[in-house]
Amino acid sequence: MSPLQLAVLALTWCASSVFAQGLTPPPGPVGATMKTLDQVEPSTPLSMADGDPMASSFITIDEPGAYHLTENIVADATFAVIRIHTEGVLLDLGGFTVASATAGFSNSAIFVDGSSEVVVRDGFVRHSQVGLNVNGPALIERVVASNNTRQGFWLQPSDSTRVSSCIAERNGQGQSGLFAPDGGFLIGRGTPALLSDCVATENNGFGFFTGANVVQTGDPLFPSGQRGSAQLKNCIANANSLSGFFARFGATFVRCVAEDNGINGFEALQVSVLDSCESHNNTFDGFQIGPLSTLTNSNADFNGRDGVRVTNDHVVVEDSRFSRNEAVGIRVTNNSVGSVIRDNASMANGVGISLENGTDRCRMEGNSTSSNTSAEWSIRGANHIVVKNSANWTGPSGDGLIISGPHSIGPFVVNNTGLETFSAWANFVTASID
Repeated sequence: MSPLQLAVLALTWCASSVFAQGLTPPPGPVGATMKTLDQVEPSTPLSMADGDPMASSFITIDEPGAYHLTENIVADATFAVIRIHTEGVLLDLGGFTVASATAGFSNSAIFVDGSSEVVVRDGFVRHSQVGLNVNGPALIERVVASNNTRQGFWLQPSDSTRVSSCIAERNGQGQSGLFAPDGGFLIGRGTPALLSDCVATENNGFGFFTGANVVQTGDPLFPSGQRGSAQLKNCIANANSLSGFFARFGATFVRCVAEDNGINGFEALQVSVLDSCESHNNTFDGFQIGPLSTLTNSNADFNGRDGVRVTNDHVVVEDSRFSRNEAVGIRVTNNSVGSVIRDNASMANGVGISLENGTDRCRMEGNSTSSNTSAEWSIRGANHIVVKNSANWTGPSGDGLIISGPHSIGPFVVNNTGLETFSAWANFVTASID
């Protein structure tokens, strides 16, 4: 008998033996072995029936735990429609809406009150003064705030707040005060928030506004003690009536995009970092950068005034591209001392690079300008270092360079291909010369 026949015979014998003995079921009735969702993650349902129409907050959560909505919660309450007044709360909106019954009646649709370990996720906040008002460390995920009369999201001072994949649209009435302006996302003074993958669109105010973090410090550079620590990553500001992104102090923007905003794409007043950002088709400047700020690896095009406007001292603009802006690709204004403009490309603007009257001791190095309509460079002020740049002037006869004032400028090489014979500090110009 072959090995295969032996194997088949053995299997047949085992099967017949099992069926001869029969199956012995366990004692007791047969029942389900899976756990219910409530057993896996116990959660308290919330509905309109849980509200108190006479209270300042229609629903108050004051016990830790998980909660979920079973329907829209729409009510008029002077303080908040839902108030979270304890720590350790997960509120799952479940795709439902929390809103004032009368537009703008409630101070907040949802208010997180000085607590920690709070999570709010997956729903809509509407028709209040503030959509989601966070006054304590919290995680906010996948929430849409719309048609609120002041702000979509207000993140007040806390130790840590994270907001991800949220949208603020059509909020605000256009008030632009420096402490509580209208708009999509208001990040208050002293809030070390992290926002990622968020969108602010069509708000009547700022898209994103970050305040200053004020601490006690003996830093002589900033005697007021201001510090900022808001970080925004992969965020988009689109078609807001004021600027797309506004930072009073110390914000960080990474891979953010501003387009079609009513003032500037980005305004960074002091000590901010912008990296790998895009700014398109804004009414005035793509980027407006204040003292001790840095702009790197970024692009600005089709803006109504400048690609980037440097407004004060010790700013770095590096490895960025500016094209088809109405006025100037890179403008350093008359308040700037010691700024560095390095390794940028500025093309098809009105002027490629402009260092204005009153600027002092700036460094312009390794930049390339081309096809600007009024001038490639306009260098005024005093004591600038201008080296290793190149200009390709395609305008009327001349070289497209406007230079006045005492400066340290590398030698100019115009229309010459023998590059190996010239100084490493030379500036190269291609132009039509009479």
